[in-house]
Amino acid sequence: MGAFETFVNANLGIRKPLILDAGHPTGSSKAAGVVGSEYIDTDTNFIYEKTGENNQVDWAFTRKLGDSLDSNISTNISGVSDDISQVSGDLNLVSNNINQVSGKFNTLSARFKLATGVNDLCIKYQDFGLSDYESKPNVVIGLTYDSEQPPTSFYSHVLYNVSTTGFNVSFSNDILDENLFLDFFLNGSALSGEYSQSVNQGGSSSGGSSSGGSSSGGSTSTTLNVIGDTEANIRSRSSDTAGTIMYGTDTDDLYIFDGSEWQTYNNSA
Repeated sequence: MGAFETFVNANLGIRKPLILDAGHPTGSSKAAGVVGSEYIDTDTNFIYEKTGENNQVDWAFTRKLGDSLDSNISTNISGVSDDISQVSGDLNLVSNNINQVSGKFNTLSARFKLATGVNDLCIKYQDFGLSDYESKPNVVIGLTYDSEQPPTSFYSHVLYNVSTTGFNVSFSNDILDENLFLDFFLNGSALSGEYSQSVNQGGSSSGGSSSGGSSSGGSTSTTLNVIGDTEANIRSRSSDTAGTIMYGTDTDDLYIFDGSEWQTYNNSA
C-alpha cells in the first residue's frame, strides 16, 4: 500500500459505496457492493442498505432521500402506536362482549326452612323472584342445620328434574328436625319478564315423587306462599311465624323471619 492510501485510511476512513440506479436494487445490475453499501432508487428516491453478501436479496429499505433517521424512527413509532391503539380497541371490544355475556347470567343463592314431615319438594324459579331460564341452569343444593348440636336424624337427598322452570329435591326420609334449612344456588341465563310473587313447593301434585310411589303412602308436602312487598313494609311486620319467607319487590332479595327479626338473603345477580 502506498503512502497516499495509508494517509487516506488513517485520516479519512473507508468511504461507504453509494450506488444510483432506477428501480429496486434487487432488479439492478449496478447493485453490487460490500455490506453497508447504500443504493438510491432514482425513480422513488428510496434509500436501501446492503445487509448481506447476496446482491439480489440482501437489501433493506432505510428511508427516503431527504428524510432524517429521526423522522423515520418517529414515523415507525407512530405506526407502532397506531397498531397498539388498534389492539387496545380490539381488547376493549372483547371486554365489552364478555361483559355483555356476563350480564346475561345471574346467580341466586337462597335458603328456606324445611317443614317437618316433608320428603319431596318441587321448586319453581319464579317463586324466588326469577323468570324462567333460556336453558337448564346450574343448580347446587345443600342442607344446613341451624344448631350447635347435630340433628337427631341424617338425610340423604338428591336433586332431580332440573329444567328451565324449576327442579325437585327428594329426601331419604321425612324431615323430623326443626331448624333444618335447604340452601340452593342457581347460575344461568334467565329470560326477561315479570317476576312471580307466589310459590308452590309441593310433592306429587307438582310432579315430585313420594315414598312408596304413592301420594297416599304416608308422604306429605308443603305449600309455602311467598308474598311480595317492599323492604320497608316487610321489616315492619312482626306477627309472622318463624320461617316465613317474603320477596322484596324493590330489592329482589328474600327475607326470612326468624321469630324476632327479618334476615336478608341477597340475590347476588
